[in-house]
Amino acid sequence: MLGRPNSPGKVSQPRPSKYAVWTIFVAAAATLGTIRFLALADIVALHRYVSAWAATVGLPCMAVAYVCLKNQGRGGKYLGFWVIFFGVLTQLDWEFELPFVNEIVGVLSLGLIIYRSLKHKGSLPAAVAIVGCVLIIFAGLGIGTQGYCGPLPCVDIFHYTLALAYGAIVGHFAGVLKVMRREVAAS
Repeated sequence: MLGRPNSPGKVSQPRPSKYAVWTIFVAAAATLGTIRFLALADIVALHRYVSAWAATVGLPCMAVAYVCLKNQGRGGKYLGFWVIFFGVLTQLDWEFELPFVNEIVGVLSLGLIIYRSLKHKGSLPAAVAIVGCVLIIFAGLGIGTQGYCGPLPCVDIFHYTLALAYGAIVGHFAGVLKVMRREVAAS
């Protein structure tokens, strides 16, 4: 059974919106990055700030939400704690330029998504989530944002790779929500 009983014979569905909202941070950062690097507007500071929140709040909360969803909604009450924790961490990093905060939080978050996905061996959506995580790691470590890769600036290839990677993870996330709805409807 999914969720907690409201009354005898009824089961409440975990609210998917509280899990899916974290994708907004990532989508906003990607959108602002596209606008910035297409030179449509001078939004460097805004893009940096939203990207920091996406990296240190959005991605980790997506990972925590993913684990909660895979645990059939259990643990969702702790999301508020993680939002505050990662939000404070982001602000401290922004103010004091702490070394490697984004990288450490990102690697731990991606590791959590990969770990939970490996528990579903043979599942195509889980494999897609793993590929998405590997692409994010490759974008950061293999491509970077400095210099050129052939005729293209690395920063552009970096953002294209991130868009593909986050698309894979968010697509898998949406599939999990869809399965949850079906399970609740069937019960």
